[in-house]
Amino acid sequence: MNCFIFIIIAVMCVNMSGCIFNKKSEKASADQQPLVINLEGGDWGYPTPYGHYQRGPGIFKMQLLFDSLLQRGEEGLIPWLAEQWEVSSDGKEYIFTLREDVKWHDGQNLTAEDVKFSFSYFAVHPPVFDKLQEGKGNLVAAIEVVDEHTVKIVVETA
Repeated sequence: MNCFIFIIIAVMCVNMSGCIFNKKSEKASADQQPLVINLEGGDWGYPTPYGHYQRGPGIFKMQLLFDSLLQRGEEGLIPWLAEQWEVSSDGKEYIFTLREDVKWHDGQNLTAEDVKFSFSYFAVHPPVFDKLQEGKGNLVAAIEVVDEHTVKIVVETA
């Protein structure tokens, strides 16, 4: 959690540094070369939530493009694609009820089958290798479609 907070603060500091007013920049000479900043990364093809580096800036870019069942807010988890969720007493089963007003770009409704597909695809195509996750494998043991707007996810350990 501390690492996550540090990353957020570092990103905010970098962003805020670009907001400083500098009168001299208005009178920059024509012979000055533009500043070029290269960010780590490369052309990984079409952006996908399955191909980013979990601990790098990719996660923030993906959150701008792809939604998740829940988001993290200042007060904890908040509903996003799921309007409500339940956690079993042993912490191994999660039941998510999806919002019924969520649509794909083609107008089709988001369904529990779509969520199951995403988790199943992720299990077969994990993100870029992360040494901190080495040997941990897929934490999801099973995914069950309860009905069109309800999905149950069972994890290996709580």
